[in-house]
Amino acid sequence: MCPMADTSSWGASECMACGGFPVNHRAMYFSKTIDSWGDDRAQFLSRWPLFDRISNVVRGNVIRFIPYLIRGLHAIYGRKTYADSSYVFMERANAIWDEATRRGIRMEQLTLFRRPIDSYRARLNGRWIYFESLPIPPRLLARSIPYIDDKFLFKQFLKQNRIPTAPFALATNLRGAWIALKDLHMPVVVKPRIGSNSRHTTKFIQTETQFDAAFRSAQKLCRYVLFEEHLNGYVCRATVVNGTLVGFLETRQPTVTGDGLRTLCELINEKSAHHRKGVSDVVIAGENEAYIQRQGFALDSIPEKGAVIEIGRFGGRSSGGETREMPDEIHPKLRQIVEKTAQLMRVPLVGFDLIIQNPESDPDAQKWGILEANTVPFIEIHNDPLEGQPSNVAAAVWDLWKK
Repeated sequence: MCPMADTSSWGASECMACGGFPVNHRAMYFSKTIDSWGDDRAQFLSRWPLFDRISNVVRGNVIRFIPYLIRGLHAIYGRKTYADSSYVFMERANAIWDEATRRGIRMEQLTLFRRPIDSYRARLNGRWIYFESLPIPPRLLARSIPYIDDKFLFKQFLKQNRIPTAPFALATNLRGAWIALKDLHMPVVVKPRIGSNSRHTTKFIQTETQFDAAFRSAQKLCRYVLFEEHLNGYVCRATVVNGTLVGFLETRQPTVTGDGLRTLCELINEKSAHHRKGVSDVVIAGENEAYIQRQGFALDSIPEKGAVIEIGRFGGRSSGGETREMPDEIHPKLRQIVEKTAQLMRVPLVGFDLIIQNPESDPDAQKWGILEANTVPFIEIHNDPLEGQPSNVAAAVWDLWKK
């Protein structure tokens, strides 16, 4: 029997399409739909230079005001602080805290209604700085281009600057989606326009029925649904700080190779029995089984000899896959494109998700693309790869505060 996820204890609110990061669908739909609508209006109005200048000034002042807001809320509704990291619940904050300790920087976690939150303060140059999640100087954030976390607008930005990305389209209803889909090639990936942690993202869609189901799933979190051509290769995270690539993690999804004799279930069991130290077992939950089926296989299928089947929709060690940290090994052209993209965005810190078959080979000879950008990336993923030397991204983040 294949290792299946135990869903017997799941509550009615659990959602397999959310993965390990469940959210309230209605609240998320309202929030992300409003965000998408607002981004569209702001992008349209930004064509007028005067509005663009005014909005940049307003946005810059809002960004600079946030630390004062955090400080004020804590002073009124929090007051208590924690001087050690025992209550920190975000691993990226732990990475920042560990590097602060190495540098002799005093850090404290803030509270709201006496509960620890993902906000902190650090003692730098004789004064407290207040920040949420990651310590980015507000003066640097204020100059970055807006709408980076909007997948659709970001992909438009990539296309306008001739930076490789998967062909894409956007729709708010199935009729419009099917019209737009005619310009793309199957298989495709469907996802909410704005979102994170791959919630309600469906990969490797090859049929009309699969596309309809994936569109409806994505629209549970946002009225605007983005779909793009599926790229073959490894999902990689390139993290850039101050225009320089400081971390590059190649994430491999768990796979098995057919021998023409054993079923897919038997191959999965063998993989779990002999996986490398530090790699979790592959668990065939509902979404993983559906992902396998979209590739044309069932658990009792006997793959032909040499056929490689992805048995999980996520990569990484916790999903039964592998990781390799390799910022110094990637091809110089790939490094140049990634760094150029961050510099064009004028952003102090960004994590790019990209898919490429071989990061060490000339990207011009491959079909690859940058997919998304995250301005609050999970920097800790570079700290503990299965292969390669760890990259200390937290050190580069603290270096942003140097004069």
